[in-house]
Order: sequence, then structure tokens, then C-alpha cells
Amino acid sequence: LPLGTDGFVILSRNKPGEYAIERYNNTLKKAWSAAIPLASEETLEAFVKNEDAALVVTHRTNEQGNQVLYAHRIDLRNGQKEKPVLLLEAPADVRKAGIAISPDGTKLLAYRFNVTGNQVVQGISGSLYDGKLQKLKDTKYNLSDLRGIVSAEVIVNDAGDQFISLISENMERLTVRQYTLKSTEAKGMSVLVGGMFDGKKVYIMDAKYTLQPNGNLYGVVPTADEKTGEYYSLKAVKFDFENEDMVFAEEF
Repeated sequence: LPLGTDGFVILSRNKPGEYAIERYNNTLKKAWSAAIPLASEETLEAFVKNEDAALVVTHRTNEQGNQVLYAHRIDLRNGQKEKPVLLLEAPADVRKAGIAISPDGTKLLAYRFNVTGNQVVQGISGSLYDGKLQKLKDTKYNLSDLRGIVSAEVIVNDAGDQFISLISENMERLTVRQYTLKSTEAKGMSVLVGGMFDGKKVYIMDAKYTLQPNGNLYGVVPTADEKTGEYYSLKAVKFDFENEDMVFAEEF
């Protein structure tokens, strides 16, 4: 991760069960190294930095059998490592807990899925933290009004606004909801991407998103012919929440 003209920091694997954050100056000389030991089967989920620190988030199962997300914070000035912070704990029998981090590394949202007995997503809950790993607020998103959620992706911008992107209704509908720190009301936009087109039944294969600095969210969706599984088309959409508008590119 670049540090302007002052060099960069890297995440490296020192040995089995241990990683390290290392800072190098602009002449490629190592300034410091901070070890991050991992427990058995603990995995790395994120590596980011902000103006003050480098952050590493890990996922593992604790002694009670629950999922836990921990954040490790290392001071960029001297490599001093702070005590790991428990961001979230979730039952082991639900979907894997996740972490979403803003591009500037100042907002972290640790989240878990609330599901039914057959693992259908009914909602998402979690906690939002700042770059110093201080909790800003607990979050909860009720998604029970959407039928058959197949996948859910969480995105956070630098202001701490959260975007929940969902594929539902037999992999045919794309929905994005925005939750801000300033309001309890969610803004939502939804579009039917799959369905019958030119006599073919089409479904969403996947979805990719990118968030622009101006707050606009772009989504790209490849679709496939349900009967053959072959690629059908690519559809792109801009979600403009400020103007509550969706703009579509020409289908490719």
C-alpha cells in the first residue's frame, strides 16, 4: 500500500501461522516490521491503511465455536502494534461474517447475516467503526421484504454510508439500498435484470460494483441463458442516490 512519497507498507507471510506488516521508505530500506500471529485456521480478510495506521482484519472460530472478526492496528510512524479489537461475533451455523472497509480506511463495517433455517437471508446486522477502531454505531438492515435473496454485498464509503447490493427473485432482480449515518430511512433502487428476453429466460450470473468519490455506485451484471448456461449479455447501471435515479448503459 503506497504512502505517498514516503514509501509503502506491505503484508508478508513470515512463516506458517504468522504474517507481518512492514514499512519501507522510498529508497526501499525497511523502517520497521510488526508481526501478526494467527491462530489455527485463522484467515486474513482485509489489509488497508489510513493516514495514521495500517489495519489487518482476520476471521476465525473461538473457543465457543462462534465466528469472530478481529482487527489489528499498527501505527504507521513507528510500527507499534495495538491490542487486537474484537469487531464482531456471530454463530458458526450462519453464512460467513464479513468486513467492508471504506476506500480511505477510516470506516470499517463488520457484519453478519440473519438467516432462516434453510439459510435464506432475512437481514444483515453489524457494527461500524472508525479508523481508530472506535465503534460509531450498531447497524441492522431488514431485508425480509425481498424474496429469495441469493447473494448480498456490503460496500462502505468514506463518509460511513453503507450500500447493500442484493441479487434476489430467482437470480433475476438487482437491488441496492443505501443507509447513511444521518438518517434512519433507507433509500432503495431496484431493477429486474433477468427474465424473458427474445424468447429466452435469462438469469444473473454475477455482479461487480465500484463506488466513485462523488457517491455514485456503478454495477455491472453479466447474464446467462437459463436453458444452456451460456453467456447472454452484459448490463451496466449507475445508482445515483442523490437524485434517486438509475442510468443504464446500452446492453452489450
